[in-house]
Formats: sequence, structure tokens, C-alpha cells
Amino acid sequence: MCGIVGILRFDSKNIQEFEIKNFTKSLHHRGPDGSGIYLGNKNNIGFGHTRTSIFDISNNGAQPMSFENKRYWITFNGSIYNFIEIRKELEELGYKFKSDTDTEIILGAYSKWGEQCQSKFNGDWAFAIWDNLKQNLFVSVDRFGTKPLYYLKNHKYFIFASELKAFMYLPESMIPDFDYSHFLWLGKDHGSINTFLKNVNLLSAGHQININQGTKIKKKWWRTIDNLIDVPKNYNDQVECFKELFINSCKIRMRSDVPISSGLSGGIDSSSIVNTINKIIENSDSIERYNEKQHKVFFCDFLGDLNSEKKYAQKVIEGKNIPINFIDINQENITPEDLIKVQYYNESIDVDSVQLSILYKKMREGGIRQSIDGLGADEALGGYWEDPI
Repeated sequence: MCGIVGILRFDSKNIQEFEIKNFTKSLHHRGPDGSGIYLGNKNNIGFGHTRTSIFDISNNGAQPMSFENKRYWITFNGSIYNFIEIRKELEELGYKFKSDTDTEIILGAYSKWGEQCQSKFNGDWAFAIWDNLKQNLFVSVDRFGTKPLYYLKNHKYFIFASELKAFMYLPESMIPDFDYSHFLWLGKDHGSINTFLKNVNLLSAGHQININQGTKIKKKWWRTIDNLIDVPKNYNDQVECFKELFINSCKIRMRSDVPISSGLSGGIDSSSIVNTINKIIENSDSIERYNEKQHKVFFCDFLGDLNSEKKYAQKVIEGKNIPINFIDINQENITPEDLIKVQYYNESIDVDSVQLSILYKKMREGGIRQSIDGLGADEALGGYWEDPI
């Protein structure tokens, strides 16, 4: 993941360089591979970015990034998995690119198709694009709101960031007050745009914002009900259709210039992903832009947990060339300070947050920047069983 921030002023006050730098620095933990800022020549627009490198890890992939002689500027968090196909389409239309990133492809697509470019993207994202010519700010989040973007709008300025805590690093006069009526949710309330910071909202899934001369136009660009696919009537055909979708989903997410890994719990979601990726690697020539280093998996568990799924995880890798790192957590070593720190970074209270935090920390210590994991398969594929009372 990366961290993105931005300020657009409507009044006569200028954005100072140290202000946007301080705002950006607050999200260093989201992007330890680099950071940068953009400050417009009128000092009314500023972008910040902290980078986790996935595609084109050279300086060519650094953000904020410009396009078309610095007409467009972008700060972007996420991945556009089908950027290779979109790049080929744009190159056939005469577009030229300086980097090997999905970031620059977003800029090219926006230049060509405007806000309609969103419908061409297969991925998850939160990004903001500034058009110097039209003095227009365009902000977008993906279909399902996978990548968060929080924003504040008043008559003086529009501010956005990947995390709520970043707003505490604004100039003192711009820091929002706490709204204690929403404090129980601690950030991302499922289905709600409200947060515990006054007038700071979460941009809802599948929504966009255009701001020009202080006028904000927010609209929903994606409705799943309007984009349903035809489902085969025959059960066996349904199985084959789902299988094809699942394999292709794993394959396109394996595109990376850095090693990838997976968290393995032994459940249906992570086990299916790990097995499928293992099969795809056996024919890795079929993957464009694949880092050929071995796909590692990580299993994290509490010592003495009676509900441990370790035996299921071991079954998944049995007889396969899949290196696994077993992480054993001693609950006695977890302090109240550790719990507070995890909730602070997650901006939510989650029973699994400590375990997941340790899991991803170990991945990062092992040089892993990207993990392909499963989440929500039980809900999507039949739910959970209930034990008789």
C-alpha cells in the first residue's frame, strides 16, 4: 500500500511547502520505499505520496507523477492489475510513456477517456488527479472501496488523506475537531461515510469527486446491479465459470516487479489462493510481469490455541514446493501498549488485528511488499455452519 494526501485551497492563502511535507510524512509507515510532494505553481494545490514499490521500482515510478508536459499530476494508492492491456491500447492510439508503472497508465487513460477511464480499470485504488489546464481536481475510489480515502471540504479548502490520523499533522488552524458521537466506530464504519473527525468523511465505494473553482460534484460512478454478468443456468457450467474467474483473478494479481507472498490460515479462501498460485507458477510463462522468486506463505498462530488451524495449513502445503514460515505468538508477551499501537495504526477495533499486524510485520521483515490473501470467501460461498445448541 501507499499513502496519499492532498490540499486544494479556494481562498487567497498559499500552501506552504513545509505544510504538505509534514502532512505527507505522517503516512511514512504506508510507504517506506520513498516519498515525494507536488506543489502547484499557484501554491493552491499540493499533493503528497509515500511509496511502497510494486511496479517499476526505479525513480521513474516515483510519485506524485506528471503527464503531458506536467498538465496532469497524480497521487495514487493501489494497483491497476490490467495496466499492461490498457497501456497497449493507449500506445496504439499514439500515447508514449516514460515509466513501467500502472500509475502512468491511469494518467494516460484519464487524458484519453476522462472520468470514464474508471470503468476500464481492473484493480483497487484511491487516487487524485489535478488538471493544471482546467484547474480541476478529480478524486476516485474503486468499485468496492478497498482503498480508503478520507476528505474534508469547506469554503476555504478541500483536504484528503489515506488515513484519519494524517489530519492531525495539518497546520493547527486546519486540524478538525473530534466528533465523539461517532467515536465508537474508530474510523471505518461499514456502510457509513461518517468518522470521528468532524466534517471528515470516507469517500464511499464506487464514488468520485470533481472540484472546480470550489464547486464539489460527487457522484456514484459504479453500481454493481448495472454490471451483472450472465450466469450459466447449468450447475456444472457455473462451476467452470467461477473456476475460470478465480484462476484469472489470482493470475492477474501475481503481476509484480517484487516478490509476492500469501497469508495461509488453512481456511477455504487462503488455501484456494495458495494452491491456485502454486499451479499457476508451474506454468509461469503464462504470466506477464511476474517476479520469479519463490512464492512464500506465512502462518500466524497463538501458542496453545485450541482452535488452531495449523494442521489444515500443513495439509495445504504437503507434497508441494511451497516454503512456509510458521509464526508462533505468545499471548503473555503482548502488552497493552502493543494493543493500543495496533488499533492506532488500523484506526479500528478488530479481534484479529494483533495477529494480522504481526503476520504482515514478519512478511515485511522478510523483504515482502505484497501479499495475495483471501478474505470473505465464507460469506460469498455459503457462509458458516452453525453448531446445534
